[in-house]
This record gives sequence, C-alpha cells and structure tokens, in this order.
Amino acid sequence: MTLKDRILARLRNADGYLSGEVLAQEFGVSRQAISKTVRALTAEGHDVARANNRGYRLLSSDRVLDETLLRRRFPDVRFISVRETDSTNSAAHRLFAEGQRTPAFFSARTQREGRGRKGCPFPSPEGEGLYFSLLLFPDADERDKDALIGGIYEKTAAALGCGRDEQALTVGGERAGGMLVETVCDPDRIRALIAGIGVYLRFFPCGETEIAARVLEALLPLNGTREKN
Repeated sequence: MTLKDRILARLRNADGYLSGEVLAQEFGVSRQAISKTVRALTAEGHDVARANNRGYRLLSSDRVLDETLLRRRFPDVRFISVRETDSTNSAAHRLFAEGQRTPAFFSARTQREGRGRKGCPFPSPEGEGLYFSLLLFPDADERDKDALIGGIYEKTAAALGCGRDEQALTVGGERAGGMLVETVCDPDRIRALIAGIGVYLRFFPCGETEIAARVLEALLPLNGTREKN
C-alpha cells in the first residue's frame, strides 16, 4: 500500500482532525511529505479540509475511485489504477500475457486508444469518465462465448441501473457509456475474459467507487476456478 493509500485510510478512520506532525510520526516521513501527499489526494478529488493548528480531516471522497475500500470489499481482486493508458482492455490483455491468473481490475482516468463496438474509437476525456476493465477466468466452453458476453452486457446495465442499446449504456435516451467484452480462447475453452466498461460520470451521481463496486458485485460470480498453466 502506498503512502497515499495509507494516509487516505487513516483520515477515513479518524474521528476528527489529524495533525501533520502526528501523521508524519505514524508513517515515518516528513511533514512536507504528508503535505505533498494530501495535496495529491485533493487533486484527485478527495475533499480534505485543512485547519491551522488542527491538521487534516477527510470530508468526502465518494466521487473518487477509492481502492482502499474496494480492496477491503473484494480482497481476491488485484486493483491497478493509472492516470492514462492506451486502452484498459489492452492493459488487461497485457496482464494476462504477463501471467495474471486471478481477477484483476484495471482503471484509468483517460484512454488514448479507447475501443468501442466494431473497432470504433471510444472517447475517453480525462475528468469526465471512469474507464476500467475487469479480467476474469470463467470456467466456460468456447461455444458458450456469445451467450456469456451477452449476459455480461445485461448484468452491467442492470447493476448500474441504466438502459442498454447493444453495447452502449444509456440514461434518459443519452449515451452514458459503453462496453466491450473480449476473450482469450483455446480451441474449445475460454481462458480469460476481459470486460471493458467506460461510463461518463455526469450520468452516475453515485460516484466512481460505487460504480466499480456494483459492476464487481455483478460480474465476479462469473469467475471460475483459477486457470492452470
């Protein structure tokens, strides 16, 4: 866990303000390092109050993806988040190629090469959406691929409480996001499944953490036994 994660968790569990001096002593770093880390948390969207002679207090972070909470709620999932990537689906494919064989959640603030239906680009402006891919290992026959993928599209839309037009997520008739499920198959078995999902946050007031949690709750049951190499 990074210093940023530890400070965020400490602020979340505190009853009131925590001074920079106390945090510095707890984590064995300088007060300047604490101040710099709190500024980074604020830049990410966490609402951290500062008061002279009192320190820091977390007011709200509901709108920001909170990996600490997600790791606690889904301990068997590996969480990776970056500011920018080519495509979260491509990143998940690379994780699989590097040997990842348990569920993984890869998210980004923006994608340079986000992909949509039939190879169309998926616009991924920074600050406007949450873009992520869930790597799963279903115990499924390749012949069941189409039904499995269709079920994922349905489960995702239901979990987010929105409509669906093929692979597009809709709210009030507007496009609120999109989905792209890809698979890695042997001749007769699905070795891995990658569920790529992008949502535009203005349509989802519940915030990033809740969006991720709802999708994980809906799709993790599809994960089968760990793949044997």
